[in-house]
Amino acid sequence: MFSLPGQRNIAIPFGALLLSLALSVSILEAANAKGPQARPNIVLCVLDDMDYGMFGFREHPDALTPTLDRLARKGTVVETCYMQSRCAPSLASILTGRLAHEHGRYFNIDETGLNRTLDSGSMFVGKLRDLGGYQTYAGGKWWEGFGTIEEAGFDAGEISGNNNSVFVRVDEQSHLFDWMDTLESENPFFIWWAPLLPHLPHDPPQRFLDLFDKNSLIVPDCIAPRDREIYRFDQQYYLATIAWVDHEIGRLLEKIREIGRRDNTLFVTVIDNGWSYECEASKGFHNRAAWESPMILTYPDRVPMRETRDHLARAADIFPTLLDYAGITHGPVSGESLLPIVKNPEAPWRSFLVDLTYPARSRADAPFLEAYSVLVRAKAWSYARALKPITSFQNPDNRIKHFYTNFPTRGLGEEDFYRLLLDPDERNSLTNTSDVGLQNVLLTMRQVASDWLTDAGYPLLRPSR
Repeated sequence: MFSLPGQRNIAIPFGALLLSLALSVSILEAANAKGPQARPNIVLCVLDDMDYGMFGFREHPDALTPTLDRLARKGTVVETCYMQSRCAPSLASILTGRLAHEHGRYFNIDETGLNRTLDSGSMFVGKLRDLGGYQTYAGGKWWEGFGTIEEAGFDAGEISGNNNSVFVRVDEQSHLFDWMDTLESENPFFIWWAPLLPHLPHDPPQRFLDLFDKNSLIVPDCIAPRDREIYRFDQQYYLATIAWVDHEIGRLLEKIREIGRRDNTLFVTVIDNGWSYECEASKGFHNRAAWESPMILTYPDRVPMRETRDHLARAADIFPTLLDYAGITHGPVSGESLLPIVKNPEAPWRSFLVDLTYPARSRADAPFLEAYSVLVRAKAWSYARALKPITSFQNPDNRIKHFYTNFPTRGLGEEDFYRLLLDPDERNSLTNTSDVGLQNVLLTMRQVASDWLTDAGYPLLRPSR
């Protein structure tokens, strides 16, 4: 059993296990109770390519996110949710409760046909519809390989064609709002709300650009003088695009109130993968800027208000969490329901997260083995090891985003190791530390990575030291 300084180990006391079981049973009983719509409505809001720190509730000096800030105040924020470093595997983990090497959707660009089409029976959406009586709608980004709405588990919406770029950006949610006007009051609804926002192109309406004075934006010290003007330009348009999507979330919340369903709606918000114009690489890399998202859960009278959780969550946890709140049983998955820790922050929980970083496009016939780094995250520490050389020459396939910083070249077996309390932006790796305490933590993180790779069937690579 591994443990790190300041962290609980992974053992689960019997009393805590009983408490967790009791919580799940009470939710299940409530959801199955007789009477008008006992199960909650559920909205899953998946933001696309967003900087995990660019929220007002995270005290970003320039971001304007009043709707998301209000949701955070009225609910519970799980501070650290690791998704994936790019869209396709992240969305598939949300839907199936499994990691990429389990669900088989690795790449955004699948030129060799290696991405698996998900089994509709493995996704939570169909379970909500078929077992919970949910009325289901898909809006925006859906890359999971289905040709029809019904096959994917939805009653309405669009999951093909150009709806990635139309939903919210162009249609202003008109089709969704029309569907909401037809909902049957006795049955709950589920909305997959995933616009291509604040993803590129950053082309917000002028009224959102006008909210930001480009010349007043704060420029980090690490931005070179020659880059400061273009940085301000990029940041202004990005901030305005974030303000735009925040506004549209507000319109959705108002529509839910208009149809009289807000008090019984669970609203969950996450980012599918990261983005940054700051001084680090982001999307496609193995750092916080690529992987990390807060998760906001808001559910009147059922989720605590104005609370945070410092537990380590991941994309795969969304599947069991939503089904538990809906009172729908499910088989074993890699994710864990967040319901116990939302109810009780002392409930037992994982000490580590481990996962693999995959390229944007496939070039081989063994996609699992194309992963180019393994990462380990603990509350206070982060670690990564390059499983292949990471070079700019490979970047057309890897597609690691780096705007105002150098490409993050790594040699085979090269490691990154950060103490996050002192270095939250992961700027100064401690892999060469002479401190005995830090060396012991590094050894633990290495061992966790190696054991996970062995269990997952990945060829074990010796670390560089």
